Amino acid sequence: MQDRIVKQRTITAAFLTEHCLPFSIAGDILDLAKRLAQDKKALEKTTLSPTSAMYITTQIKVLWVYI
Repeated sequence: MQDRIVKQRTITAAFLTEHCLPFSIAGDILDLAKRLAQDKKALEKTTLSPTSAMYITTQIKVLWVYI
């Protein structure tokens, strides 16, 4: 299990580096991944283009609905 945890941490750190994101959001990225992973069937089918992401953040008034 420890090897799997190290792998997950490494993947997360590499993602932050590749996308020039601050390491201060590492915990938030992991929290997001855990939340998305709760519904694996939906996650497998989910897509998000840059255009869709921009629309969601600029046009939809209620962004955060925690279920």
